[in-house]
Amino acid sequence: HEHKLLVRAFPMLKPLLDANKTLAPGDVYKSQRQLFHEDSPPEEAPTVTPGAYTFYLEVELHQLPFHSESLYVGTGTLGVFDPSDWGATVSFPIPVDIWSQARGHLDTSQQYGLARVNIRVMASRARGGLVECAQLFTGDITRDDHLTFESDSQAIQISPTARRLLETTARFTVGEGDMEACAIWFGPASPDIVLAEVLTLCLQWSGEIGDMRVDEAKRMFEFLDWAPACRVI
Repeated sequence: HEHKLLVRAFPMLKPLLDANKTLAPGDVYKSQRQLFHEDSPPEEAPTVTPGAYTFYLEVELHQLPFHSESLYVGTGTLGVFDPSDWGATVSFPIPVDIWSQARGHLDTSQQYGLARVNIRVMASRARGGLVECAQLFTGDITRDDHLTFESDSQAIQISPTARRLLETTARFTVGEGDMEACAIWFGPASPDIVLAEVLTLCLQWSGEIGDMRVDEAKRMFEFLDWAPACRVI
């Protein structure tokens, strides 16, 4: 019953809770409040250990003045989505009807300013009988052309302790350890576009350093601002 209430409050949690049915509800609630609702982040040092990550996406519609609706929740994978480019991405396949719904809402928004489409991306990892979650991205998408939606780039949060650790290593100097992400949502297939019906979160270094390799992304994920761990009960 508690998990159903959590999914009602945080729809993106459904795949995580379906796969981890014994997570402590109170821990999950506190974790989500910190990730997306501006509660104070912890100051704990990150634990730099290898881990398998799961990625979650929520596409949410906001209609003014007060209505919000979760259009889609799904999971994604880390890799190199475009074989011609080595940059790391987290890719989420999305049914074409969800893309069409979002396009319709954004078309209406352009005329009347009554709607916006927001996406949220979260990572989770299992470690020592605990499940930890971290925010990768949250922001609005806009219509770039008739087949693509795109967001602005934004910084990915890492913990203050992790930032200090990164700045003392040879690979990451001050100002170069920040990573950013931007979201691109490709629509139905056409002769002009082959990356159909997929939302990709493109990972990159801030400034002029460029795209992030997959091995670099895996390392940087250890330094995310992980919320307090959820116990398995």
